Amino acid sequence: MLIAGDTLTLREYLFINDLNLSQFAEIVGCNRVYLSKIFHGKTRPGRILAKSIEKHTGGKVKAVDLLYGDEKNEHSQ
Repeated sequence: MLIAGDTLTLREYLFINDLNLSQFAEIVGCNRVYLSKIFHGKTRPGRILAKSIEKHTGGKVKAVDLLYGDEKNEHSQ
């Protein structure tokens, strides 16, 4: 169960919203293959795409999580 303010991974967001990678790539304006690499953790998006994903998910998928992943937690300890 989601609580207000919870953040999601891109995988969770797409599953909950019944979207596939092709549909979401079109929504955020990027190539499906590139989004697939982000989705599978093979690459990270640029800042502009990360902000677009955050915007189009209503803030549920955070740009900072896409850009830095677990690194943001390592630096804050």
